[in-house]
Amino acid sequence: EDLFEIAARDRITALLGGYNVTLIAYGQTGSGKTHSMFGPDEVLTDFQSVAPELYGLVPRCTIALFEGVENADSESTFIVQCSYLEVYNDKLNDMLSRPVRHDLRMREVGGGKGVTAEGLHLEVVTSVEEVMDCLKRGQDNRVVAPMAMNPRSSRGHGIFTIHVKEMMAGGAERRMKLNLVDLAGMESSKKSAPINPDKRRQEEASTIGRSNPKP
Repeated sequence: EDLFEIAARDRITALLGGYNVTLIAYGQTGSGKTHSMFGPDEVLTDFQSVAPELYGLVPRCTIALFEGVENADSESTFIVQCSYLEVYNDKLNDMLSRPVRHDLRMREVGGGKGVTAEGLHLEVVTSVEEVMDCLKRGQDNRVVAPMAMNPRSSRGHGIFTIHVKEMMAGGAERRMKLNLVDLAGMESSKKSAPINPDKRRQEEASTIGRSNPKP
């Protein structure tokens, strides 16, 4: 709760005011990034039964977002969608498509929309519960492996995005994005070795190091 109040609440207010927002969990493997973003495992596996005080940043941000939409100008109409990208071995995978689509291409879109992953699946959501269902499905599709410092180490970066489109009474539109990024952990080959030696783990560690941002 303290982390949400310090790092996120004002950002959700900014989002609903028309800004794009990104929250990134960065740190060494096993340091608690995924826990900070989502909460304990049961937040994803049994969201409706979990006590709210256990929620991580993502469910708290989602609740604040829908509360903001509910209290927004009554003449505005909102469409909310979710997407989930995994950056794995320098490739983009769509975690919400059925089946998972691999190696999506980045494309620059005209009209000031910037760069996007071509063909990325966007799923319409109307409630916090539906957002959490998308999040669980995406998490279930991520690549994880047991490592010396973390029994369930994410082997790629997860980018869960909530897309908000507001259609105002006068016909104007604005689009906002909330990017919630759970980075794979920074690793030392000496401290964070794979439990079961596998060439894939070596390749993953190499690409994690290249694609992680500098602090």
